Amino acid sequence: FPPYVQELDVSRNGRWLVIGGNFRRVGKANRTQVAVIDLSGKRAKVARWATKRFVPDCAKSFDDTYIRGIDISPDNKFFVVNTTGAYRGHKKLCDSSSRWELPPAQKGTDLQPTWVNHTGGDTFWAVEVTESAVYVGGHQRWVNNPRPTPKGDNDGPGAVARPGIAALDPYSGVPLSWNPGRDRGRGVEAFLATSDHLMVGSDTATFAGQNRQR
Repeated sequence: FPPYVQELDVSRNGRWLVIGGNFRRVGKANRTQVAVIDLSGKRAKVARWATKRFVPDCAKSFDDTYIRGIDISPDNKFFVVNTTGAYRGHKKLCDSSSRWELPPAQKGTDLQPTWVNHTGGDTFWAVEVTESAVYVGGHQRWVNNPRPTPKGDNDGPGAVARPGIAALDPYSGVPLSWNPGRDRGRGVEAFLATSDHLMVGSDTATFAGQNRQR
């Protein structure tokens, strides 16, 4: 595949652009699937932020990119990346949501996420970061499920049922008690949070036990 950008977000202060896609280089810098761009100068430049955690492959059907969602926090300090890819062990970031600190908090070439939340084999599509929660949506059955037993697409020790939608603690990635549930279908593919509401777009019609047409 020719290089392309699958997902992106710009920080509210206009300083950072985070992109995700099938690329291995951005400009002259090695950046696999995720890169941070510094927009503060006269010309945009690749930031001194890089990780090797998106180098390993997931399922062969996602041999271009498995990045499926990116959102930057309202305070411009971190971003969250959602992925697909099928379960390939808890050390990989397939079918997960992970928090990453923006510069200057993180600089380097082998950075690690602040936290990771695995589904155990189901895709996270959409993510929306607010001051109080990280909302993640897809067709997941569980969250907090890094070691499904006996293999992927099962629940494992510590797994928490969150069908189709979940709210994670921004600081720890632990699932919050909020659990409306929704028909899973393909999954949530759009979020928009306001000061009063969370708007959710998906392909199914039942949300929190009520008829809500997509």
